[in-house]
Amino acid sequence: LKLQFLYFIGISYNMSKLIALAALCGVASAASFRNAAGVVVSDLHSHVHHEHREIVYQSRVGSDPMGGNIWPVAIYWVEIEVGTPAQKFPVAVDTGSYTLDIPDVTCTTCITKAPNNAFNASKSSTSSEIPCGLACTVKGGLCKDDKCTFSNTYETCDLKNPTAPCTIKGNWRKDQVTLGGATGTVEVDFGTITSQTSNFDQFKNIDGVVGLAGPSGSSNVFESLVSGGKLPANVFAMCFVHGKTSNGTITFGGTDPRLHSGSIQYVPDTGGGGFYSVELKSISVAGSAAPGTSSTKAILDSGTNILLLPTEMYTSVKSKFTDLCNKGVSLPGVCNTTRSIFDKYCYDYTPEQIAKFPNVTLALNGVDLHMSPRNYLLQGEPGQDASVYCLGFRDTGKGGLLIIGDSTMENYYMVMDRANMQIGWAPVNRSSCGSIGSL
Repeated sequence: LKLQFLYFIGISYNMSKLIALAALCGVASAASFRNAAGVVVSDLHSHVHHEHREIVYQSRVGSDPMGGNIWPVAIYWVEIEVGTPAQKFPVAVDTGSYTLDIPDVTCTTCITKAPNNAFNASKSSTSSEIPCGLACTVKGGLCKDDKCTFSNTYETCDLKNPTAPCTIKGNWRKDQVTLGGATGTVEVDFGTITSQTSNFDQFKNIDGVVGLAGPSGSSNVFESLVSGGKLPANVFAMCFVHGKTSNGTITFGGTDPRLHSGSIQYVPDTGGGGFYSVELKSISVAGSAAPGTSSTKAILDSGTNILLLPTEMYTSVKSKFTDLCNKGVSLPGVCNTTRSIFDKYCYDYTPEQIAKFPNVTLALNGVDLHMSPRNYLLQGEPGQDASVYCLGFRDTGKGGLLIIGDSTMENYYMVMDRANMQIGWAPVNRSSCGSIGSL
């Protein structure tokens, strides 16, 4: 997977010189900007019902609080425990990558401010290095100074220069790991970061990531907990809401009926066991479908903050906005201007002006995902005044990839049913999400 575009971090594995870029950046909407994910909730409309196996909420299912926000944190995160006795780390929740990476105690360029931590292998009785040789090779590692090392290169990690690369380097280790409502620990292979480039903006707040995508294996934390019998089902779900105790909630091992209203509607996961993907039928603006937005695979990435569109789709969606101008709708920053929000200009909108913008609908193969103007007119973009709104769509280039990120997900309780290869959607319960547990 090659993901190279604005507000997106691509984690790459140097395995036989093949680069797999995976998402990391997270965000909330600007509808409520006090460290929030507050948005105007749009109703879920399902026009096709798919048969699916319902995931039953069990006492062993754990719903845990998530930190994070739109800016300055730029990701959503959860706490994970590594080692014996356990050392606790905040890590970005990323459905666009596969592995766990946390700072090492020897790292001088990693972030140490709270709530961050650095892994100290000498204080864990169960920690060991992954040896050089075959075990290192299959990880895509490189043997250096008798250590199995990794070097992961990212793009769009530098928010001022999204094409600039960022890199983390470190060593492969294995240790006992747990997270969420798991009933115990399992041994997991993970990376300990010993250096990172200074332009790594996302890691300047929460330094670490847990990948929740990809196939089973010793490097997949979630799959290892499921296969080890520490979680009851190969399912997790999440929602992003600025609640009473946190900015979101994640459920490991099933679904939690407290976090959604109405039934969960499922669509097929077309990612083939790698990155979570769905079939996009169309993108509509004010109820009118944009040409050239059908029959396309869209990646679902909790580590991407906004809606990312290839040039062809971006231009088509833009044309639907400008069509409204011709119909007499006044859209500042779109109509009668050479400084369009589609060209990265930002505006200090009033609530009345925002209300004139259209709803945008992403029709999947069975479920419609609705975005109100509050989901795509976002405050807090780096380098901009905090009061102005910028467009939450970005052009990924000609033939680029389509990524559905947090600004669309935040209206819903999203279920990753890995066991049955399906993705579930239900309107989020805003009174419960972000109000279960505490950080």
